[in-house]
Amino acid sequence: MDDGGTPYDRLVTTHPAVDITYEHQHVSGRAVAIVRAFVVIPLLLWAVVWSIWALWSIIIAFVIVFKGRNPNWFWEPVSRWYRYFLHVAGYASLLVEEHPGWKSQTDYPLDVQVTHAAVQSRWLAGGRILLNAPLGTVIALLLLVDVALGILQFTALALMGRRSERIMRWQLGVLTFEYRLIAFGIGLSDAMPFSGARHLP
Repeated sequence: MDDGGTPYDRLVTTHPAVDITYEHQHVSGRAVAIVRAFVVIPLLLWAVVWSIWALWSIIIAFVIVFKGRNPNWFWEPVSRWYRYFLHVAGYASLLVEEHPGWKSQTDYPLDVQVTHAAVQSRWLAGGRILLNAPLGTVIALLLLVDVALGILQFTALALMGRRSERIMRWQLGVLTFEYRLIAFGIGLSDAMPFSGARHLP
């Protein structure tokens, strides 16, 4: 029986917004900036190598068009990579003190919650196919903004011995939109990147 809602209403109900959560961390000390700059290099390399899963997203868009869902064999490993990449980004950006390790964690101070829906929109999947290049370009630009803000934060910590709270808020704002857009772009969720509550300072 039809529940009387519009297709978009049902879509939002089926696909809750991607939520970014952050437990405020105290990061200070000039030595931290120097040490972190070296420690983060192997983490970034590992995250990039693991990113090969994301290259399947354009193929998965076609799968969703035909089957109406994202297969579990793709969604599970990509969602783990997706969470881990955010953990590494938080550590590299001096948002988090705790080392993220080498695999996705369930209780990291900076985390993302995304739900695997049983059904996904074929129309949105088709839109991803057509808009793959523009989405990728926007995500790449947001990554560059992440890097620029990270450099500013490292500079602030090295010069003042403490992290800039203003830059931290900028970083969290960019990461929130960026990771919602990534989840949408690679087919982890049909939730729009501008939707959802904020759980940030």
